[in-house]
Amino acid sequence: MSIGAQGEVISGSSCSIKDYSLPWHLRLRDALWRGALLWSFRAYEVYCFLVQPKVCGVYVAVWYDGQLLLVENSYRPQLYFPSGGVRWGERPLEAARRELKEEVGIDLPPESFSLVFEMQLHHNNMRDRVSTYEVLLQELPQLAIDRREVVTAEFIAANEAPRLDLAAVVREYVNRKNLA
Repeated sequence: MSIGAQGEVISGSSCSIKDYSLPWHLRLRDALWRGALLWSFRAYEVYCFLVQPKVCGVYVAVWYDGQLLLVENSYRPQLYFPSGGVRWGERPLEAARRELKEEVGIDLPPESFSLVFEMQLHHNNMRDRVSTYEVLLQELPQLAIDRREVVTAEFIAANEAPRLDLAAVVREYVNRKNLA
């Protein structure tokens, strides 16, 4: 993979903050953003402990050539699919498209997404209604991460996934797909 002057990914199946050669002040700015995200996520966890909100989330399993896209966030320890919350007035499919574009720079039409399953999940003191979508790509996409929320995005061999530290929904997807 090669990286352009502004940090954009030119080609390749993985993308990490280690791949970017930016001036020190931009690296510092991104590090401060990551710190702010970590502390705001911790504050959100306290809120969830106190309130136990009902939320709706989406996950997008992206496949290319037998490989599955996993992302690492700056504020959570496990590996995830591109994912996020459904905003007020937004449909889950719209949220899935938005999150995929925001987190890894992949912009796809709605017909590219297939709903795989929905489930209720109680995690991090939230009651989460999760919609998991699947996308099958014919071409290797150009991945682009923000270096703040998402610090790594990588396609991994599907049979490697069960051995990794996966978030609950990702692990459920892997189990349902019998990828072990």
